[in-house]
Amino acid sequence: MMLIKRHKIRLANQQGGALILFVLILVIAGTTALFSVLDSKSLKIERDKQTAAMLAEAKALLIGYTLDRVNVGTRPGSMPLPDRLLMPTESGGAPNYDGSTDSCVTAGVGVATKIYCLGRFPWKTLGMAIDSPSENDSVGQMPWYVVSANLTDVCLKELNSNILNYDYPGTYPPGCPGVPVSAAVLGQLPHPWLTVRDKLGNILSSRVAAIIIIPGAVVGVQSRPASPNLGAENQYLDTVTVLPACALPCIAGTYSNADLDNDFIKADDISTVLAVDPSYQQPYVFNDKLIYITIDDLMATVEKRAAQEAASQLRKYYITSSATLANRFYPYAATLGDVNNACVNLSMSGLLPITPAQATCTSATVCSVSFPMTEVNFTRTVAAPYTSDSAACTRIGNICTCTGAGSCVKSGGAGTTFSCNSSGVCSSTGISPNGSFSFTYVPKLPETITGTCSGGAGNVVCSSVGSFSSPETTCTYPNPGLSNLPVWFTDNLWQDFIYYAVSSDCANTTPGCINPAVGLTVGMKNNIDAVVISAGETLTGQARLPAATIPDYLDKASPSPYGATLFDAVGTPKSSAYNDQMFIVAPQ
Repeated sequence: MMLIKRHKIRLANQQGGALILFVLILVIAGTTALFSVLDSKSLKIERDKQTAAMLAEAKALLIGYTLDRVNVGTRPGSMPLPDRLLMPTESGGAPNYDGSTDSCVTAGVGVATKIYCLGRFPWKTLGMAIDSPSENDSVGQMPWYVVSANLTDVCLKELNSNILNYDYPGTYPPGCPGVPVSAAVLGQLPHPWLTVRDKLGNILSSRVAAIIIIPGAVVGVQSRPASPNLGAENQYLDTVTVLPACALPCIAGTYSNADLDNDFIKADDISTVLAVDPSYQQPYVFNDKLIYITIDDLMATVEKRAAQEAASQLRKYYITSSATLANRFYPYAATLGDVNNACVNLSMSGLLPITPAQATCTSATVCSVSFPMTEVNFTRTVAAPYTSDSAACTRIGNICTCTGAGSCVKSGGAGTTFSCNSSGVCSSTGISPNGSFSFTYVPKLPETITGTCSGGAGNVVCSSVGSFSSPETTCTYPNPGLSNLPVWFTDNLWQDFIYYAVSSDCANTTPGCINPAVGLTVGMKNNIDAVVISAGETLTGQARLPAATIPDYLDKASPSPYGATLFDAVGTPKSSAYNDQMFIVAPQ
């Protein structure tokens, strides 16, 4: 009996030990699963943080790049081209993603031509640090980028004033592809702004200038080989189909970030959408993360850049106006609505005054022009193309365009060089140097035209000896206007878009800015010497050109009426009825 009892006790002990072991295994398995879930969530949270940080950095670099274009001679507001997989014949080698700007895709023929700018973010061009960049980017951490062709198309050089200054219809240079006749006549933009939609297809904005996308890891049937093929966009960027049964408000349809239709979607991540959600076609496979910049957001920044440039040039003007501090002054203003921006004697407020444009040609090969207001186009008589260009000059065929010091060269036996120096002397040398000079300039209307020169309204052509000059101002003192504004400033007509006011004790007849009783008032600040104001987009009831009243340019936030010396405070919040940006020139 004792043996049987001991055996039962031993068996019971073994069964109890097995039960404890089994429970321990369950606890360990459950704990492992729990930590696995927690670890997965932690990894996702960390990845989302890294993605958000990368998107923010890319956006900041993009805006910084477009504002810094002034340092390389192009207009602020222009955007870089995307990094694309180009055909070997286009890129000169195997197709690759190398982080450098490439081009856009042109589709269609004639007036049906459309330009689409989608590719990877040009991180190398913009100086962005990317950890271990790879050609295939299997984890999907490499940013992608899309930009409206309105901000990249070379045909928009003159039309950009329509984008940047809202009110001014532009014209297209001859031979530009994809410009509908109606757009060329009416000054409309030939390309659409981008559209970004929410997760149910509703439009978040149809005025998007640029979008940055981080694709995330492979979803669905995507495949990312070591060497991506042309047309690989859909292996990185995702698609959402919103069904007619979607939760209102919604717009049913298929929205892809990979196709070339300038329409993009900012949808929920795959991990947050249920497989039974009736709003979407299943399987739902989407993990793109995107951030975008509207043209209005961009414009507010570019406006600020232009107004700061105006303030800087006015300060330089004041410092160089006299060696004696007590004799220094700011220029008088131009009349509101004056397309010539001609200085008006004793005018203390209005538009920025611009030094008149002029040119004198002594032959078919030499002209002296007034930079930076004048753009010189020199067309060679012998229709042979230039082969290189430098600095402020660019070439298209046998035409060399200069906006400052630089040159275009036709190498070889019949070599010819066209060049301009910083003093504005432009000349053509070499074999068959003769050609035709064409000048594009502001102010718009010349006062006198002589010799072989003809034209007007901002464009004059000289084939040999001749000259032209813009209207004279009523200001009698030397240097009656700003003569050092950069070409991007005057080319985009910012001088017609920025209001300028100066205190009466800072003028040529009463210099020195020494009478505190007559200074300008900007918000709560008194005794201000000078102020510039970016007028913003035209609001309802305003008419900029031709206009001669302050309310057509400036909005009013303060209850007091505007006078010649009373203005709102710097930093006044923007609203649907107020979009001015105020900058004090001095004292700073």
